Amino acid sequence: PLFALARPTAVVWIVAVNALIAVVTGLGLYTYESLRRQVEASYAALRRREALDRELALARDVQRELLPRTMPSARGLEIAGVSLPAIGVGGDLFDFVPAGGDRIGIVIADVSGKGLPAALLMAGLQTGIRSVAEPDRTPSHVLRRLNTLVHGTTPSARYATVVFAWWDGARGVLSYSNAGHFPPMRLSGAGLERLDVGGRPIGMFDDSTFDDAEITLAPGDDLVLFTDGILEAPAPDTGEEFGEQRLAAAVRDRRGLSVDDALEGVLDEVRAWTGDQPPHDDVTLVLVRSR
Repeated sequence: PLFALARPTAVVWIVAVNALIAVVTGLGLYTYESLRRQVEASYAALRRREALDRELALARDVQRELLPRTMPSARGLEIAGVSLPAIGVGGDLFDFVPAGGDRIGIVIADVSGKGLPAALLMAGLQTGIRSVAEPDRTPSHVLRRLNTLVHGTTPSARYATVVFAWWDGARGVLSYSNAGHFPPMRLSGAGLERLDVGGRPIGMFDDSTFDDAEITLAPGDDLVLFTDGILEAPAPDTGEEFGEQRLAAAVRDRRGLSVDDALEGVLDEVRAWTGDQPPHDDVTLVLVRSR
């Protein structure tokens, strides 16, 4: 009788042990499968990141090729310029359009947004400017044609601020039109003059119109063209922006230097202002000096 009672107990233990083994095995298989999926997902994410890094590097190289590699020779002017994207590629643009004789076109632009979408629109904008900037067209005419082109080929949320100018070296006159961009500054013995005549940003409205203005550059005058990455560069402790007055003072303080050294000195001053924090926006600066 005692043996008879023990047999069911043994069976129960065997069943319990088998069940425990099944549970442990199942948990092990689940854990293994979960780890396997995590490893595969991490590997796939790494491959996607590597592919994205390659695409960004390619886009950065292409964008670098689009920007001027050497500064143009223009009668009566010394020119220096640089564009520094915040995240590898950006939406800032500066360019020069040869017009023959003593004339040259000067362009600075800032496309809305950052990264690849902004870089693509920037490339298209540069192509568009060069296609419509014919020497016999006024700056306002160039911007009207460019606005029609951009508005018809890009989403309504995408736009660009642009300054387009013709320099006439024979007369020492700069004619310009400003499509919603931060006004470039003419620094002369008479003080600071903002180049703000123009109209609305490019691409916002199909029926935008623009006005023209002219200024005369005397020997020693500086023309400073820039994007908001310069003016809005924040101090790390207070968030105070670098601002227009500091930019003007930084240029004035370097009038005795070449335009290349002056431009680099201004950038050094902006870097010192922002400290070690990563750049918050693309930075583009063009310095033009009359001689």
